[in-house]
Amino acid sequence: NDNIGTGSRFPYITQIGGGGFTGFGLNGSQASGYKENIIGVQDLTWEKSYKTDIGLEIGILDKLSLTMDYFKDRRKNILIERSTLSSIAGYNGSVVFANLGEMNNQGFDGNIEYNDKIGKVGLRLYANATYAHNEIVFQDEPLRNYNYQRGTGHMWGEFTGYIDQGLYVDAADIAQHAQQTFGTVSPGDIRYKNLNPEDDNVIDGNDWTYLGKSSFPKWLYGAGYTVSWHNIDLSMLFQGVMGVGIMANGSQITSGGLGADGVGIVPFSGLGQFPNNTMDILNDRWTVDNPRQDAYYPRITIGSLTDNNYLNSTRWLKNGDYLRLKQVSIGYSLVAKRLKNAGLSSLYFYLSGQNLLTFSKFKLWDPELGSNGAKYPITKMFTFGVRANF
Repeated sequence: NDNIGTGSRFPYITQIGGGGFTGFGLNGSQASGYKENIIGVQDLTWEKSYKTDIGLEIGILDKLSLTMDYFKDRRKNILIERSTLSSIAGYNGSVVFANLGEMNNQGFDGNIEYNDKIGKVGLRLYANATYAHNEIVFQDEPLRNYNYQRGTGHMWGEFTGYIDQGLYVDAADIAQHAQQTFGTVSPGDIRYKNLNPEDDNVIDGNDWTYLGKSSFPKWLYGAGYTVSWHNIDLSMLFQGVMGVGIMANGSQITSGGLGADGVGIVPFSGLGQFPNNTMDILNDRWTVDNPRQDAYYPRITIGSLTDNNYLNSTRWLKNGDYLRLKQVSIGYSLVAKRLKNAGLSSLYFYLSGQNLLTFSKFKLWDPELGSNGAKYPITKMFTFGVRANF
């Protein structure tokens, strides 16, 4: 696996870089220094993959074909960064890699296709579906005070955050709830679940957990058909995903280097040339005069991702499932004696469109973009062409 990132490209070599400082003299003048940013580890090797696949292929009368596969991939010796080395041992600020990661990935894949001709009508129907589930078996994570914060046993890339329990109704509601430590809260702010009530009555960094969805879909599917009659043919292709989440609080906007955290989704945030653009749903918010629990936005404040209302939580974890009309095309084949006299056997005229319709509960941007709505959107495209056969 060569997709290991630039920082771990040569993890077997100790790498020296800038970092740290100390003071000299009575005035404590600072002097910067150098340290071991990466501590080289001998005998690192490639990861190992143990694959199992059971397949079935069926064909009936040259009309119906079916293929099904069950697969399982157990990966070991994955190159990971150590997270359990204590800074007390002198490893503070230094990175150490090891072949310790383990993951399971399993699921099934199926395809079905039917071809037939009924009179002068030609018909082709097809569909496919893939289900895949991954699970972290070992990732060398530090011991947690609470098991619900352990990544082992969860999906790779699974979203983490807080459990939304609605919006505060009034001051009395705030007073009777566990104290939230993410700034001063007011009526209309998000109320989070206390996951360790037996230990304290405080909502803090001990109350985040894994939220059950990741940016990788569990299901991918597609279906389509082609119908032909005389010289005319029509085809359509649908494509979709299920079991995928979108963290729609702007937390991944800066992953591509665009703007500020929260740009485009958190009201009154964004810097310079990347201001937000939320006016179309800004009225759908909690107000004193309209204290709706189902409002899209909580109480509006000057926002950043460290504010109580815009932390990663189930409130912002949206359903990213979608079904898309991926392609439609219609064509006509022209065959005539005049074409043969001109040295052509046929002309085929066609008109096609791509990404014409998308059906999804998520409306802020194209769900295929994931949690980063600042990326270039998926575009609709129309094509007209002529194909000549000589």
